[in-house]
Amino acid sequence: MASIQTVKLSEPVQVRGQRISEVTVRRPKVKDLRALDHLDVNANDLTRGIEMAAILTGLAAETIDELDAADFAAISDVIAGFLPKPPEPGGGGRS
Repeated sequence: MASIQTVKLSEPVQVRGQRISEVTVRRPKVKDLRALDHLDVNANDLTRGIEMAAILTGLAAETIDELDAADFAAISDVIAGFLPKPPEPGGGGRS
């Protein structure tokens, strides 16, 4: 899989007078995953997803907040595709 993927936004956003119509998402490193440790232990999955999207796109979390929900979902799918899949239950994984 490529280390960078571009997501074309179905609903472009304006940020500080600049139109954003596509977002580049890079493959995460361990340090990116660890960067989420600063979040409150009670932070929900959405908050963690927004923070991870901000880290991997280089956009501010406030900009991620302005994205259309479908565009955020597309970015989240790209990020999920970069991560290893958990083993299937009963799939004979390592013990």
